[in-house]
Amino acid sequence: MTIIISNHLLKSPEGFFKRDIIDGYGLSRVEADVLWDYVNNFVKEHYLACRFDNQIIFYAVSTAEPAGKPIKNINTGSDLEI
Repeated sequence: MTIIISNHLLKSPEGFFKRDIIDGYGLSRVEADVLWDYVNNFVKEHYLACRFDNQIIFYAVSTAEPAGKPIKNINTGSDLEI
């Protein structure tokens, strides 16, 4: 059943996911497509602001900012010296 999925798709995360679902759980290609869309939308909706593999997030904070202040409320403008 994996042959239905084209070779270029098998080399993507989507392709690996669908192949595993089809081969491991016996889902059809259509069911695998629907499940991929559902999982992908869920991740985008709930984890979009998270850090993923090979992604570095760096915040430079002024020493004038008080301790415990949420990052979303601090000055992160370009006027900070690093």
